[in-house]
Amino acid sequence: MNPSLFQCAILSLPLFILSYFSDEPYKFYFFIVACVPALISCVAFLYFMFSKVEVLQSEEFRLRDHALRIYGDSESSGAELGQIIDGKALITSAQVAHQIGDRSNG
Repeated sequence: MNPSLFQCAILSLPLFILSYFSDEPYKFYFFIVACVPALISCVAFLYFMFSKVEVLQSEEFRLRDHALRIYGDSESSGAELGQIIDGKALITSAQVAHQIGDRSNG
């Protein structure tokens, strides 16, 4: 999703400005080309909204959700889960990978 949003900022914005200041035959073409990345972003957002919601969520949310699933499956105390939910003990992606490796080996 981020690459299409970057295309909107890098490609669409200058082309909209260029279409505003250009002469009549080119104005339409610049405008159409500027609309393409914006339409692609809208279609991608709608696709992911209905099919893969987890793609639209932030990395922090996904790591916290994954940590809660790992700690929820293990025999951990409720205090550990409370710390994760409050954000005091955020787990890093390296720790998640280490724990996944421990679970698959054990």
